[in-house]
Amino acid sequence: MIINIITFIKLIRFKNLLIICLMNFLIKFFIINQSFKDTALSNFHFCIYLITLICIIAGGYIINDIYDVKIDKINKPKDIIISDRITIISAWKTYRILNIGAVISCIYLVIVINKLWLSSFFLFFIFSLWMYSKKYKTSFLFGNLLIAFLTSFSIINLVLFDLIPLYSWEVIKSSQTFNIIIVYTSFCFLVTLIREIIKDIEDVDGDNYYKANTLVIRYGKKKTKKILHSIIIVIIFSVAYIQFLLLTQIFDNHSNLQISFERLLFVLYILTFTIIIQLQLNILLKKLVFAKEKSHYTYLTKLCKLIMLVGILSIPFITFFLKKL
Repeated sequence: MIINIITFIKLIRFKNLLIICLMNFLIKFFIINQSFKDTALSNFHFCIYLITLICIIAGGYIINDIYDVKIDKINKPKDIIISDRITIISAWKTYRILNIGAVISCIYLVIVINKLWLSSFFLFFIFSLWMYSKKYKTSFLFGNLLIAFLTSFSIINLVLFDLIPLYSWEVIKSSQTFNIIIVYTSFCFLVTLIREIIKDIEDVDGDNYYKANTLVIRYGKKKTKKILHSIIIVIIFSVAYIQFLLLTQIFDNHSNLQISFERLLFVLYILTFTIIIQLQLNILLKKLVFAKEKSHYTYLTKLCKLIMLVGILSIPFITFFLKKL
């Protein structure tokens, strides 16, 4: 029984799910709740929302492994779960149970907030993850863009569920909160896109054997790395621009003598987080240049997760700081 539980945890990428839970938790309680007096999702209903999202994503990981059984025998023969430790039939049953549970909780949620049309977004997630695993994963760039979009759109999805029932779209998008969320959404999209492309480089042998049409197979590792370098540099300069905007806002609103110790402390926190992200991105850039072995790319995908985590952990500091200005 213990082995089955451990195997299931590995199958659904439990660590990834924890990061997604943390991201949604911080956005809900440190961005949305701090900026809007009333929200549609109570603490209980937010938990239902998280359960729905996690069930869908966990199901997405399972269906992805189901369709990747043959490719994974080449790409990661020692880490195969489906067919080795869990039968394909059991995997399909688990996938269906997770999605049925997600649909039931989604229906309950949209009835409670009285916005039935919002259920279409969760259904879109389910359908898109299935299509990605079945068809788009081995397609040219579209699969990478789809996963990056779905990961980042999960942030916007929370905003829709929590605010649309109570506020007009004009009120939401004109708020400072929405601008902050767009920044994190864009960051999430680009880092996820980088990670997905690096994973394709990591899995190039199996993908090539089964005639996939990924970016690295079409253009080769050298050109693919150049594309990744460009995206990483865009993020580095974007973070620098955010640093500039925050510092400008401080010194435009206060003279040097009027800036309180508390504000200076939070400036230090924010700069620390952004500098750490920039250093990590520079390490990613450098390591990518010299990456040759499969293990090198595995390290880079883990580094992308760490960059994402640091970005997520900056949410409480940045939102609290902006509120104090």
